Amino acid sequence: MSAIVKEMEVRLLQKIPVADTEGLEGHWSREIIERFSVSPGRIKQYEKAIPKYLQEYSKYLAQEYDCRELLARTIRLHIAPVNTGCAPAEDSIILMHFPDRFSLTEKKAIPYKVPDPPKFPRNIVEEEWETEPPNARLRLAGDYRGRNIVSTESNVSTPKITKVERYHVRLEVGEIKPSREILLDPLWVIFPDYDSAGSFHVTYSILAANYSKPFGGVLNVIVEKA
Repeated sequence: MSAIVKEMEVRLLQKIPVADTEGLEGHWSREIIERFSVSPGRIKQYEKAIPKYLQEYSKYLAQEYDCRELLARTIRLHIAPVNTGCAPAEDSIILMHFPDRFSLTEKKAIPYKVPDPPKFPRNIVEEEWETEPPNARLRLAGDYRGRNIVSTESNVSTPKITKVERYHVRLEVGEIKPSREILLDPLWVIFPDYDSAGSFHVTYSILAANYSKPFGGVLNVIVEKA
């Protein structure tokens, strides 16, 4: 076992709570003590999960170099069509054309991820807090904060990518309401190597069923190296 994996094992084992209810029986009911104490069964389940996690973590470390090298030459594109008009754009077809000096895919390009550690044992009260209703937390979506964005999977088709001299991407969007954006699923650009990574442009056209003329333009993708 490597020193890094051993250090991780020590950290995980140090988190195991020690049940200490001595002196509490006279002040609290058995039910309250059990709700605020981590049961031995949950602790044992946590301990049994640690060896499997350490195996996955060790495997990840062996692949980490390849992962970092791939990540250094990969970019993730988030593209959002916007309707700046006064009427909805209905049944739109979006066509985008990318150069062929890299690989383009709609699938996540990073094959490895840091394995999730075993879930830390909780008492009954802590678990109840974790299972609060989904709408009880709010999250700002990164660079899209403050913008009128809609992301509805049923409203947007899966991107279809073909390559004939260059990459062609086709998507269908059911409706884009006025002053709204639709956040599309990300596209992954993988350059052959780090040195070849650089800025490029994407030509596009949008055809709406309720408008006779297509909309077109150019997206300039600026790639800055660290």
